[in-house]
Amino acid sequence: MSKKFTCLILAVSLIAAVFTVGGSNAFAAANQVHSFNVNLTSPEPAMPSYVRIFKELEQESGGRLKFDVFFANSLVAITDIPRGIHAGTVDISILPTNNFTSQMPLNSRILQFPFMGLQDSHKSVTILTRLQQEFPEMQKEFDDLNMVNLGNWAFPPYHLQLVKKDKEIRLPSDMRGMKIMSNKIEFQDLFAAAGAAQVQLPPPEVYTSLEKNVIDGFINNFAFQIMFGLTELVNAYTELGAYGGWLDFGCTVINKARYQALPADLRDLITKKFAEKSYMMTDDQLNLAKRVYDAATQRGSLFVKLTDAELGEWKKLTANAHEKGLAEISRNKPVARAVYKRAQELIAETFK
Repeated sequence: MSKKFTCLILAVSLIAAVFTVGGSNAFAAANQVHSFNVNLTSPEPAMPSYVRIFKELEQESGGRLKFDVFFANSLVAITDIPRGIHAGTVDISILPTNNFTSQMPLNSRILQFPFMGLQDSHKSVTILTRLQQEFPEMQKEFDDLNMVNLGNWAFPPYHLQLVKKDKEIRLPSDMRGMKIMSNKIEFQDLFAAAGAAQVQLPPPEVYTSLEKNVIDGFINNFAFQIMFGLTELVNAYTELGAYGGWLDFGCTVINKARYQALPADLRDLITKKFAEKSYMMTDDQLNLAKRVYDAATQRGSLFVKLTDAELGEWKKLTANAHEKGLAEISRNKPVARAVYKRAQELIAETFK
């Protein structure tokens, strides 16, 4: 009898020990801190919403999420973001998709063709998100780079911005002899026809190039000035994108393996947070653009507002760019024309 009792005691003790160890492991896993390095392409004052979102995530996770934020490309250069995310050396990053036309042309080019007719940054984000939901091939571009797209946002419209205000630039031909920074592939014919030089530079090199007269100006959005410290150098503007021209997009991406390794509740927390708050990044960009516009107005900068006829000349010189771009993209991405057609439908529906 005593032998059976002893065996029973040993069995109960063993079970208790197993549950104690299992409980300890479960407790440790539930309270593990998951740390991420975050790469932002702009200085801290330009990205208040990002800072706020990551602080909220840390608090709402009970300290289980931790984010080390690196501003102004101090973690990785813009051109190296996809490589860094894919390799796992960068966990989370802003991804200004217009910079990666070869890696992800469906996401970075088609809706961002010049003069697509986008007129509102927030509504344009909705169009992009719809396209990504309807075309799995667009999602695959993120998968191939080991990325999960947490949410899209938009830059303000693009304009021609110059150092000197000695003459108004109304027609492309007015740029003859000028050197203008623009990384838009679709502008190649426009620059060639205008007799101007299209100079492609990484954004951090624009300041020095303007200061040393290597370039006369650039085509980009107003927020670009604050993000790269160009405000005091620019004195003249030709407003191109204000007429249903075009704008570019960015998104927030996370390394796919790191994202999938998170406990389900933390994945859901991050996904929900960016789904609810990504619009704030668009607001950040619009607020920066307004600051630039207001400051430039106070300084007496030159603003050129085009007539419909003048704008038509710019559109004419980019008319073939859409077809050329689609032909190029379609070689490897046969769905490109379907994406373009659907984009045009959504734009027509949205901006009636």
